[in-house]
Amino acid sequence: MITSLESVLQHALHNKTAVAGFVGLGWEDMRAYVKAAELENKPVIIQAGPGCRAHTPIEVLAPMMCHLADSVNVPVVVHLDHSKSIDECSRAIDMGFSSVMFDGSDLPIEENIRLTQSVVELAKARGVSVEGEVGYVGYAKGEASQGSLPDEVGLFAESTGVDAVAISI
Repeated sequence: MITSLESVLQHALHNKTAVAGFVGLGWEDMRAYVKAAELENKPVIIQAGPGCRAHTPIEVLAPMMCHLADSVNVPVVVHLDHSKSIDECSRAIDMGFSSVMFDGSDLPIEENIRLTQSVVELAKARGVSVEGEVGYVGYAKGEASQGSLPDEVGLFAESTGVDAVAISI
């Protein structure tokens, strides 16, 4: 059953546990993640990251991921991961994702806050959770990571109203 990121995180916090989140590349692995979650009777976050979206458009991913979430009897967060586009987040929300991540981590903190606030406004009106990111993790081409500064993380969380913040250590 489809649920929000905020819901599973609050449940995990209350029960002093964690929630597994898996970045999927397609049908087979995402199906395996939700079936494993059902076997363990645990919530799960299935994520469409940039690599997945490079090969499969949101218009295909959304119904597939929502179908998988609705095929099991445990909470499943259908999450758009590491989007750098407000438009892409908006399309994902329109298509049924229950959670989106706007990744403005490579922007100055003030711009990251401003753009993330825009996504939060769009998402909250539809009951969709939002994750943001502060600090920067170098993923490709030898890019160096930039650790998150605690003061910036606090300002970001307070200013944006996100449900979760990804950080770089």
